Amino acid sequence: MALSESLRSQGQQEASLLDAIRTADRELTRHPVFGDSKRIHALVLERYKFGLELFAERLPAVAALLPPLTEGGDARARRLYRDPLVRKVMEAAFKKLEQGALVAPQAELEDILSLAAEALKRTDIDGPCEARMSRRFRVGPRQDTWVWSFDHAEDPVLRELREGFDRAFSSRGSRPGRIIQPEPEQVARLDRACALLARVLPEVGASVLGHISSICLLEVEVEGGKMMSASGGDGIPSTVFMSPEQLRNPWDAAGHLLHEGLHLKLFDVVRAHTLVDPHSDPLEIPWRDIPWPMVRAIFAFHVYAHIELYRAAVDQADAGLLREFGEPGSYTDNRHAMSVSRNNESVPYGLSVDRTRFLGKHLRTTWASRLTPEGLQLTRWLQQCLAPFVDWDA
Repeated sequence: MALSESLRSQGQQEASLLDAIRTADRELTRHPVFGDSKRIHALVLERYKFGLELFAERLPAVAALLPPLTEGGDARARRLYRDPLVRKVMEAAFKKLEQGALVAPQAELEDILSLAAEALKRTDIDGPCEARMSRRFRVGPRQDTWVWSFDHAEDPVLRELREGFDRAFSSRGSRPGRIIQPEPEQVARLDRACALLARVLPEVGASVLGHISSICLLEVEVEGGKMMSASGGDGIPSTVFMSPEQLRNPWDAAGHLLHEGLHLKLFDVVRAHTLVDPHSDPLEIPWRDIPWPMVRAIFAFHVYAHIELYRAAVDQADAGLLREFGEPGSYTDNRHAMSVSRNNESVPYGLSVDRTRFLGKHLRTTWASRLTPEGLQLTRWLQQCLAPFVDWDA
């Protein structure tokens, strides 16, 4: 009798936890500013559409490109603005516009938009970057994320991509990296990781994957050792970089996609919203040797909070997922705080939950004055959504 009551109680607890996971998965994609990707994408789209009109008023070459770039409605515009280089040159033009320096000619902007107009005539690609891939690979539940594969360095578009890559990683103190030409097996593993993320967290997974336009396999040395994954940020927008080694463990590969996709999602949010005081002093972070800017702290907290939900969902994975993808603990990867199976408990803040609590505590207390009202709102919303999984007062 006691055993049967214990089993019933355990079953009720598991059902309650699964309900909490489903609720958090849903709520993290519902906030109109920070969660709802449809609204976030719509705001970004309107920003770029309006920007194109502003640029055309000042640049005759861009004005001549308006018809082929604007016909076809929002569906075509979404294809145009998924391209990393289109986004990059648009952002650079916005900065010049703010500085009063957007005057003809603007060769980079004009050339990339001209190539984009040509690419939009096709239906099998999204933009000029994908058009130059030597082998065509796509991954993800909607098969709308392309994988870098090129070997024609003399191409000016690919050269611009490479220069953007070098700038993005040199700012992180990295050594020159090596872009990997993907093999079909690696692409299949990427696709498998996308599928796993979408199944473990159906709503959050679909949301973050929708912010990833392209994925590049990359080997590079960064602060603290080999890079596991990274997002392109403003250097190469809407792009995720991942070490091929990280593809062996599908659970952690899915976690890396979640991590970097969340960064890209928040990059899209901050196109229209300000989260931190830009004049804040750098922060001392106990698990890093170099200070962080305030914006990095809130971006990191945004990721760590979601990772705790992912970890809780992986712990409750059903038998079908475990048969298909293996037991998370069966993979012998290096230990790191983002891993769902092999945290490094031997070092301070080696657990992601400790980092989550640290950042959450300071964002709502010590650092709160450095956040804008929207930054405070984001922090409080994340803590509320994750309350069933993180003891914020511990």
